[in-house]
Amino acid sequence: MAANSLDMTLVRQVLDLLTTGIGPMETARQTGVSKTTVYKIHHSVGGVYRPQTVTYSKRYLDRDERYEIARPLLDPSRDEFVRKRK
Repeated sequence: MAANSLDMTLVRQVLDLLTTGIGPMETARQTGVSKTTVYKIHHSVGGVYRPQTVTYSKRYLDRDERYEIARPLLDPSRDEFVRKRK
């Protein structure tokens, strides 16, 4: 079963078990999902699990805000501009 074809409730169940500290192998046994899929889910969140009730401080930028700031730096036309200046 691929991670993207799983029901979201099953993905949530896998993440909840991983959040509690249960290892990927035991999580796979308890949910009936393959260990490969559990590891794909594990890697999709970067190995960092946060409970659903946790909210981050507004002091820190979220992912979208960080990408919005970095976008001009990643713009390929910016590289051409720098090369023309040399």
